[in-house]
Amino acid sequence: MHAEPASWVENADHTTPENSESKQAVTDTGSGGDALQQLVREAVETYLQDLGEVGQQQGNGHLYELLLHRVELPLLQAVLKHVQQNQTRAARILGLNRGTLRKKMQLHGLLGR
Repeated sequence: MHAEPASWVENADHTTPENSESKQAVTDTGSGGDALQQLVREAVETYLQDLGEVGQQQGNGHLYELLLHRVELPLLQAVLKHVQQNQTRAARILGLNRGTLRKKMQLHGLLGR
């Protein structure tokens, strides 16, 4: 089985016999995941500092959702660029069903580009 490099998916809890080899390749690809984790950690820490104590108390409790939405767009853009807009290959790299990828692309306005 061929696994695309994606070390930032470390510690994924969805190992099945079909993807256990892929997961092993993902977690063994080096420090790229560490660098990405550090960038995300720093960005979240900065966001929380900028928000301040009052903002954190008054926050709407959607930080997780906000972060995923903000990270998803550049992730989709980068993968689609890497595979020259081939949605089947992009879905495979992302570990998504092609239909799910299309829904996410539509959500972010990436269809028809």
